[in-house]
Amino acid sequence: LQNPKFEQLYSKFETFNPIQTQLFHVLYHTDSPVLLGAPTGSGKTIVAELALLRMKRIHPKGVCVYIAPLKSLARERLKEWRVRLGSAPLNWNVLELSGDTHHDQKAISK
Repeated sequence: LQNPKFEQLYSKFETFNPIQTQLFHVLYHTDSPVLLGAPTGSGKTIVAELALLRMKRIHPKGVCVYIAPLKSLARERLKEWRVRLGSAPLNWNVLELSGDTHHDQKAISK
C-alpha cells in the first residue's frame, strides 16, 4: 500500500485471500472499473476498501458512498468503519445518510 496509515488497517492480516490478491493491482493502481460478484464471506468488503484507499490517496478530500441492500448490513459496515476508518490513524468522517437531504447536507459539510 506504500502508506503506513493504510498498512496499519491490515496489520493483522498475514496475506490477502485469493480474490483480494487478484484484484489488488487493478483496484489500487489503475482507473479500471471493477464489478465483483462473489459469495458471502469471500472478502468483498476488503476489496471495496482497497478501492476506497486508492480514491482517498489520489483525492484526499474525496467522498465515498456505500449502499447496501439491507439497512442492517449498512449499519454493520457503519459500526465497523467508524472504528477502523473513523479513528486513528485515518480519522476519516464516517457517517450514515438517511435520505433526509437537509440533515445529510449538514453532515457531509462537517
